[in-house]
Amino acid sequence: MDTGLKKLIKATRNNGAGLNTAVVWLRHLTCDICFCALPVLATILVPAGSHAKNTPVAQPHSNVSDNALNEHRLDLKPKPVELSRISSIGDWRYTLRPSDSLWVIANDYLKPGITWIELVRYNHIADPNTIAPGTTLRFPFGWLKVQPAPAITISVTGEAMLKKSQASQWLPLSLRQYLRVGDTIKTVNGSVLVRFADDSVLRLDSHTTLVFNRLSQFGKSGMTDTGLRLEKGRVSTRVTPVEENGSRYEISTPSAVAAVRGTEFRLQTDGKRTNLEVTEGRVNLSLPSETLDIPAGYATGTTDNGTLSAAARLPLPPSIKQFVSPIVQLPATIAWNPVNGAKQYQYSLFEGQRYNGNLLIRATTKTPQVTLNHLKNGNYTLTMRAITESGIHGIDDMQRLQVKAHAITATLISPKDGQHATDTPAAFRWQPMDSNVQAKLQVAVDQNFSELVIDSGYSYQHNRSLSISLKPNRYYWRVVTQTGGNSIATSEVRTFTVSGKLEKPKIVSINYTGDRANVIWKTITGAESYTMQLSDKKNFSSLLQEQTTGATEVSIRLNPGMTYYLRLRANGSQYYSPSISDITKISVTY
Repeated sequence: MDTGLKKLIKATRNNGAGLNTAVVWLRHLTCDICFCALPVLATILVPAGSHAKNTPVAQPHSNVSDNALNEHRLDLKPKPVELSRISSIGDWRYTLRPSDSLWVIANDYLKPGITWIELVRYNHIADPNTIAPGTTLRFPFGWLKVQPAPAITISVTGEAMLKKSQASQWLPLSLRQYLRVGDTIKTVNGSVLVRFADDSVLRLDSHTTLVFNRLSQFGKSGMTDTGLRLEKGRVSTRVTPVEENGSRYEISTPSAVAAVRGTEFRLQTDGKRTNLEVTEGRVNLSLPSETLDIPAGYATGTTDNGTLSAAARLPLPPSIKQFVSPIVQLPATIAWNPVNGAKQYQYSLFEGQRYNGNLLIRATTKTPQVTLNHLKNGNYTLTMRAITESGIHGIDDMQRLQVKAHAITATLISPKDGQHATDTPAAFRWQPMDSNVQAKLQVAVDQNFSELVIDSGYSYQHNRSLSISLKPNRYYWRVVTQTGGNSIATSEVRTFTVSGKLEKPKIVSINYTGDRANVIWKTITGAESYTMQLSDKKNFSSLLQEQTTGATEVSIRLNPGMTYYLRLRANGSQYYSPSISDITKISVTY
């Protein structure tokens, strides 16, 4: 046996002692693509073809049979690390099609400096001109083109932050945000869903920090190399299956690395210990000194002393008890049957599908029951899982549901139809239908509601007090109700009037020119015209002149030596009471 390989085996059997030496020897013996994540405490591997018939698979919405999860049939005992299991990734394979050209394929997939001639030699092809369709070509991974493959956020809810590579400042994370090597994202009270180049997806729960270490794609091969570091928090992921080995998807934590192909699992860390829950596929969890195969339906993790914890069965998914879809009226209650051994339950509501929609609600409850309210019409996915005393999360029961609620017409209460008031009504009230109905108040000066003076916006309140005063006028009012975001109903239309009194006119100046006096007064809000009255008696028992104008000035001819009395009246619409100015004494002298 090679001396370096002997040293490597000895180092890994000593529970991590000499691990750095082992890594150096490994890199000397094989290509870097296989070992760039080896200096960590644990590795989780899922071999190619992880969906094989003999692999127990637990669908998120179905029960896992006892036979599939029978400890007597599963080998759940840790075993010594087999180096070949970690290092023998092998070649990428490509099957020739009738239209393929060996020269074009080499140009598309091989990195610069490696030619089709080397590919022919590696595959022991005697005559490149006679190679037949259906022939399988082997490409060493070190020969394949590598290019950046940024990830992208496809759902961001709540508060989430992004720190770009080499930056020190955190910025708000946005939807459709590209994520590149070196970037870090963290959630505060929200959730983020990320999609990778191979369509694998990962969701971050709240209070989670994730670093993007590797995001690469191997030319046109479809293979990707994704490396993430979970600093703290909890993630769930669905990794796209691959037909050929070569793609790599790893999530490292301070104590473990999850490297998978074609599976669904959850990973959680507090910075010291790591917990793994496998819900689909089969995962191999490896430490420097031991390894353990974990099938779907089981959980394991690392301990404080750096060893593997005993594999524990995931709680089975709760069975549905009360469920109706479509939901035509909210609130609606959905219930499941209890699960033996569950201390509490966690439910999640997704808009659309679980792995491409927004996470709207995620909460724990003592009983497997949830009441849904205030939802828009549309399609949703609702999951419920049991959680054990030790904190192990079980397999989800998944229900697809549709909300098709219809709006209910509001019944108006006050003000009454045709009500007259000397001021803006204190409040507008209507009958509260139910807590899920949104309503808005509309007030207009025309019965077609084309000239709105109040459009309050939707809320779950069923009364409104106005923060503004309405001018004297006749008004029309109604209430528009909305349910499910797109079902609208409109109430009957009522009228009310607001009356008021015009401000008293105030003369600004009187200018005399010869026998004429030019009187100017202040504009009165709401006044449509002004009436000037002139008399030689202070009590205006008789009028010498009366003139109505829309202007705010008037010219009056006076007889010299006489004394006159003048007053102004402001005239408004039928909703205004007129007002009269103070009496002004005027005269013309030579």
